[in-house]
Amino acid sequence: MLKRQSCQSSPFSMLILSMVFLLGCMHSEVYAQTISLSPDPLNLLTNSSGEMSVTLDAPAAPGGVLVNLTLVGASFVTAPFSIIIPEGVSTQNFSINAGASPETVDIFANTTGFVGDSATINVTDGTPENNCKMEATTVKKAAETYAKTAKKLRRLCKNQDFTCETVLAQATSELDQLNSSHANLLLACSP
Repeated sequence: MLKRQSCQSSPFSMLILSMVFLLGCMHSEVYAQTISLSPDPLNLLTNSSGEMSVTLDAPAAPGGVLVNLTLVGASFVTAPFSIIIPEGVSTQNFSINAGASPETVDIFANTTGFVGDSATINVTDGTPENNCKMEATTVKKAAETYAKTAKKLRRLCKNQDFTCETVLAQATSELDQLNSSHANLLLACSP
């Protein structure tokens, strides 16, 4: 006949179990690599072309990374179906071609093992009024990007050296110039 033994835990056995659990948790975390598209939005005039970039959050592994590009809602806009980001490189540019009619198109970038991204492509006709509005929108987006970068720099520069503060001051100055340009463009675009 088997004798049943009770399982009593000692502080040492609890420590060992806790360590095994923590090690298992650390190994089970997944860090997803990401793809980003820029600029977002890309503003084009009819019958023109522009450039976008696909950026990985780390340089491409040996053999490179094949990124699939998908246009949604496109009647006249064209882009490559895919691009290859070469080994050791993190950014690859590609061309977008606008057709003869205005339209708004979404572009998606994705590949296996990465979190994808999307961006918008706005195509407007070439009238001076639309050119002015498009330029104002582009300047506004640049200002928003600078504002985000300045915010990150402020966090990074806390208690840092003089160089960091100098870069932050330069970014803040450029942000002020962009905001001023945006305001001037809005006035110039008004009838």
